Amino acid sequence: LYFIYCYMLNDRECIICNDVEEYAYNELTLVKCKNCDVFFHKICYGISNHNASSQGIVILCDPCQYELQIKGKQLNKLSSNKDLKCLICFNTGILKRVLIPQKFDLFQTSESKFNHLQNRAIWIHIECAIYSQDYITIHNWRTMSNIEILKPLIYINNKSCCFCNGNFGILRKCRFSQCMEYFHIHCLLKSPHYKRRNIKIEKNHLFEIYCHKHFKIQSQISLEQGQK
Repeated sequence: LYFIYCYMLNDRECIICNDVEEYAYNELTLVKCKNCDVFFHKICYGISNHNASSQGIVILCDPCQYELQIKGKQLNKLSSNKDLKCLICFNTGILKRVLIPQKFDLFQTSESKFNHLQNRAIWIHIECAIYSQDYITIHNWRTMSNIEILKPLIYINNKSCCFCNGNFGILRKCRFSQCMEYFHIHCLLKSPHYKRRNIKIEKNHLFEIYCHKHFKIQSQISLEQGQK
């Protein structure tokens, strides 16, 4: 019965952590953006003390709110948010707004790919933010807000992603000792070998991230250490 229940809820999984479950804890309730029809846990998107029920279509995600303010009219579900892209992975989706840096130029490149990011609001996926701590810090983890860029973003690399073999974009190095694998955050998160978990409020420290080869090894080490 549990399998059948989860199967029925597949269209209601959290877009951020990919979990279909809901919990008694209020902030782990699934809510839905009434414009883009996407579900997410309140805690994963930084919605605290919100009365939205898991069944009700009662909120707008931040990009939809922004588009509504800019356009000044009713949103079109077929076209909204398509031009708002994450500064890390360049994909659309459920994003959070980023503080525009005042002390340095954001991009150290003249690539036309960044034209859509110039002179307007800047956005990022929460999962891209928490795994890009070399460049990004989240000052308010409860609301997933006040997201700051720490230094100019460098997109051209002399290393390649171990998943897509591309060398353009923000690359992260595996934290496992002596591993020299590099990867895009979004490539790793799409890997079937990697399991995303709910974002916990208390986890406000730097997140370690491993390649697909060493994630299971490190998970087993952490499990064994926790059992001691």
